Amino acid sequence: MYYNYRYLKDSDFLQSLLDLKLSEQLIKVTVLNKLEKPLQEVQGKVISGNLNLDGKSAIRRTCNLTMYVEERVNDLTDIRHLFSINKKVRAEIGLVNITDKYKEYDILWFPIGTFVITNPSISHSTGGVNITLTLKDKMSLLNGECGGVIPNSIVFHEYETLDPKTGKYIVEKPTIVQIIREVVNHYGGEQLGKIIISDLDTRIKKVMKWTGTNPLYHYVSDDGSHTFTCNDNGGNPVIYDNGRDVGYIYSDFYYPGELSVDAGASVCDVLDKIKNTLGNYEYFYDLNGNFVFQEIKNYLNISKSTVDLNNTNNSDYLVDRSKGRAAYIFKGSEHTTTFSNNPQYSMIKNDFVVWGAREGVTGQKLPIRYHLAIDSKPKVGNTYNCYFYQDEEDKLIKAKVALDFDTGKDFPKIGEIERLYHAIDTGKVYIWNPDKYYMYPATSLEDTNCEVPYFKVIENETDHTFNFYSNYHYLETKNQKIIKVKEEYAESKEEFSKLSIEEQEKQKNTYEKIWEEYEDKIKELENSPSVGSELVSVTTTDWRTELYLSGVMTGRYGTDSNYYYTELVNEWPKLYDVQKGGFFEEVKETPSDIDFYLDFIDSGAAISELSIDNIGRRTKVINDDKINCMFEPKIPDLIIIESGQENTQDLINECSDKGQNFILVEGSIYSKLATGGSFNSAFNMIQDLLYQYTSYNESISIQTLPCYFLEPNIRINVKDLESGIKGDYMINSISLPLDINGTMTLSCTRALERI
Repeated sequence: MYYNYRYLKDSDFLQSLLDLKLSEQLIKVTVLNKLEKPLQEVQGKVISGNLNLDGKSAIRRTCNLTMYVEERVNDLTDIRHLFSINKKVRAEIGLVNITDKYKEYDILWFPIGTFVITNPSISHSTGGVNITLTLKDKMSLLNGECGGVIPNSIVFHEYETLDPKTGKYIVEKPTIVQIIREVVNHYGGEQLGKIIISDLDTRIKKVMKWTGTNPLYHYVSDDGSHTFTCNDNGGNPVIYDNGRDVGYIYSDFYYPGELSVDAGASVCDVLDKIKNTLGNYEYFYDLNGNFVFQEIKNYLNISKSTVDLNNTNNSDYLVDRSKGRAAYIFKGSEHTTTFSNNPQYSMIKNDFVVWGAREGVTGQKLPIRYHLAIDSKPKVGNTYNCYFYQDEEDKLIKAKVALDFDTGKDFPKIGEIERLYHAIDTGKVYIWNPDKYYMYPATSLEDTNCEVPYFKVIENETDHTFNFYSNYHYLETKNQKIIKVKEEYAESKEEFSKLSIEEQEKQKNTYEKIWEEYEDKIKELENSPSVGSELVSVTTTDWRTELYLSGVMTGRYGTDSNYYYTELVNEWPKLYDVQKGGFFEEVKETPSDIDFYLDFIDSGAAISELSIDNIGRRTKVINDDKINCMFEPKIPDLIIIESGQENTQDLINECSDKGQNFILVEGSIYSKLATGGSFNSAFNMIQDLLYQYTSYNESISIQTLPCYFLEPNIRINVKDLESGIKGDYMINSISLPLDINGTMTLSCTRALERI
C-alpha cells in the first residue's frame, strides 16, 4: 500500500477533523512512471473540481480538478510533458494539520485514487501555473477508451501447445484465473503483481453423477472409510440411481464453454463474459491502482444444499448484506446539512412463488412450486375428527373433517341413502331417520345440493330452521371394499362353474384375466391405508397440516377457507402423512424430488414489519424452466479417485493436504461417472428473491462536510430522527467536491443484517 499514513487507521481522529472550523485544503498529484513508481510530485491549492466514486461501476473513480501551483515550491521545468495524455498519476487531498495530534505530519494527506490523465490543460502566468486535469481510474486502460483494445479475433478457452512427451501439437484448456490474468496483463498492459484475483480457485470440486444402469451402493464402515459398489451387500447403504450426484473430483477450473471475441473488442468485453458466466462476481481498480476480480460480498447464505423439512426456520433464508460494525456514524445535523429518505415501496414483496419444472422418471416435465410467505404460522395442537378417503382423480389419501364431533351417534350404513338437514342457527348437520321420524347429528357428510330452501321441525321443544339436502354420497371403508370385491370374485367363479366344459374352455382366458384383476385389487386394498367413514382423531403438529385441516373444515361449513388451502389440498397429502403426523420417508430421503413446498417466515424474524398482516399480500412470481428441483440433492462430501492410476497418489496427497475425505473406486465404476451438478433449486432462487425484495431498497441521500476517508461499498450508521432515518446503510456512490467550501453527497441503501 502506497499510503502508509498512521492517522488513516484512527477513526476517532478522522471524525474529529470534521469539527475543525478553519482549514486550508491542498492537493498533491504524483506522476508515475510505467512501473507506477513516483516520478515527480506537484502540490498546489485546489481552485475547483469534484471526485465521483461509483461502487456499482467497473470505472469506480472519475475526477476533474483545477489546481494553482506556485513555481517556488514545485519544479515545473517540463510541465507540459509531465502532464501528458495517458500518464498515470496518484492524487491526494490534504488538510493543514492544526490539531494537537500526529504533529509529525504538517499536512494530513488523504488518498483519492490512482488515475489515468485523459484530458490535461495547463496555463502559465507570472504568478504561477493553473493545471486542469480530467482523470479516470485505470479501467479506462482496459475498456477501449485509453487502451485495452484486442486487435484480432482471439479464442481464450483453449490453446495449442506441444506435448512434452510426444512433441505433437495438443489442445490445452487454461483455467479461468489464467484467462483473467493473461487478458489483463497482455492486452491491458497491467503488471502481473498488481492483478489480484480472489474467491476464484484454480482447482475446484467438480460434481459427478452416476450413469450406470444398475444402482450404486455407498457403504460407510465403522472406521469411517467409504466404499462404492454395484452389489447390494445388505446392511443400510445409501443407494444412488442413474442420474444422481454421488460425489466430486478435483479438476482444474476451466471456462465452461467457448470464450472468444472478435477484433476490436476490449479487455472488459472478455471480463464481462467471465463475470456473467460466474454470476456473483465483480472487477474494478482499487485505491492503490490494483486490478481486483472478486466475488461480490453480499453474504447470501446458500450453504445448505438441502434442508431438514421437519425443522425449517427463519435462519434457512439467512441474508446478511455486510458484516462488521459501521465504519462511520452520522448523527443528526452535527456535520450534515441535508438528509433525504426515498423508500421504494414498489420493491417490497412478502409472498414469493417460484415455478419450475423437474424431469420425471420417464423423462416427462413435471411442474414444481416453492411458496414462501412472510406470514404468521397458525398455532398447532388442535384436534380434528377426520375420516380419510382416496381421491378418485389423483389417488391421494385426503381428509374430511366431521362437522359434528359427537361420535356416539349412529352413522349411515353402506347403501343407505338418508335425507340431510343443515341447522342454520346451530351450524350442525342432521340426518332424517325415516323409520323413527326424528333428527340426530351426523358425524361427517359430503357436500350436497340444496333441494328445499328451508324445513322446520320440532326437536327437544325447540324450533330449528334447516336447509334441506338430499343425494347423500357415502364412503365405503377399506374392509367393506375388500368384502365387496371378494363377493364379486366369488360370484364370477360360481357363474363360471355353471357353464359346460366346452363353454368353460371358450371363456377360460377371459375369466382367468378377470380373476387375476380381482386378486390384484384385493391385494391392493389389503395393503392400502385405511380409508372410508371411520373417524380418526388427528392432533396437528405441523402448521401446514393445521392450515390444511382448518381449510377442509371451513369449506364444509360453506365459509371462506384460508389463502393456502387451495394448494395444500392438492399437494400436502403427497408430502405428509396427516394421520401419523410426519413427512413420508421418500420425501425426507429425497426432498429434491418433491413437487411442492410451502414455508413461512414468521413474526420472529427481523422483517416481520413486512408481513402480510401488516402491509397486505404483495406477491412476486417467478416462472423459470431452469429451476429443476425444489432443493439441491445432498451430495456426499467425497473426492472420488480412480485406483491404480499414475496420478492416484498425487490426488490422495491433495485431499490429505486440504483435509478432504476421499474414496478409491475401481475403473469399472469410475468410467460410469459423468459431470453432474446440473440442479438449480427453487430454494436458492427464493433466497435470492428475499435478498432483492425484502427491503424498501431504502435509498437515502446525505449531504455532509467532506469525509475524504470514505469509500463506496462500506457500511455507515445514520441517526437522524427528524427525517426518520436510523440504522446501517451501504454507500453506493460518493460525489466529493474538491473546493474548500463544498459539501459531499452520499447515495446509500439500507443494509439489512439478516432475516
